[in-house]
Formats: sequence, structure tokens, C-alpha cells
Amino acid sequence: MNYPTQPGMPVDESTRSRDLGQLKILAIFHFIWAALSLLGIGFLFLHYYMMRTMMPAMMAPAMANQPVGAPQINQGQIMSIMMVFYAVAGGFMVLVGLLNGISGFFLQARKNRTFSLVVAGLDCLMIPLGTILGAFTLVVLLRQSVAAAYDEAAGRVP
Repeated sequence: MNYPTQPGMPVDESTRSRDLGQLKILAIFHFIWAALSLLGIGFLFLHYYMMRTMMPAMMAPAMANQPVGAPQINQGQIMSIMMVFYAVAGGFMVLVGLLNGISGFFLQARKNRTFSLVVAGLDCLMIPLGTILGAFTLVVLLRQSVAAAYDEAAGRVP
């Protein structure tokens, strides 16, 4: 592999075309990851609906067998705790989807490399698929030849 090791070194055409191809693939996978994150919100709504409809039937035996003097199980309190969970998880899914979609557009245009690096670092926290996407994004974006391609796209050619 003929990757330049110093900034300002010339990049041959095969390295440039390989980098651009990998950036294109990464952009597509960022769009897919964004779509999957937003699709997860649908599953979150489905889970909420199932919990809301099945909770009374599931809790009826537990409420009937409570010992005298024990604290009463309150279905409303459990659902309010679950609502906080749903709100946090839904907000996180929207944020991940939005950030990855924006990063996909930036990868296509070869702009805002630092933003895509930060999103890749956050993606690494989402095991296992996000970790794979984040690691590959970091590997590609940290190459000097890719940094040179971003500089060239921004008009900062040395």
C-alpha cells in the first residue's frame, strides 16, 4: 500500500480512487445506520403499546398475592418510570439517526472531517454494529491521504 506518511506528500491516483471509494461506502453505511436508528423508534412505540396493554393482566396475580402490610404495587408509577425510559431511548435514537445522516452527507461532500470523526467515536459506543462502523470510519478518516482529499475539496491544497 502506498499511503503518504507526511502531510504534503503527493498522493498517487490509485490511492486517491481507493480513498474516494471507501468514503462513498462509508457515507452509504452512515445513511443505513441512521435509517436503522430511526426505524428503532417504531419498535420502541410497539414496545410501549404492548406494555400499556399487557401490564394490567401481568400485574393482576402479583397484586392479588401481596401480603398484608406490604407496599402496594402501583401500575401508574411503573408506567411513569417506563415513560422516562422510552423518552430517553427515543431521544437517543433520534440523535444517533440525525448525527449519522449529517455525517453521511459530509462524507459524500468531503466536508467537516472533524464532525464525522466525532460521530464515528460516538458510534463506537453502540456495540456491535456501531462499533464496526465507527472503527472503519476512524481508520479511513485518519489517513493522511484522506485528510489531503478533504483539504483538496475545501480548496486548501498546499
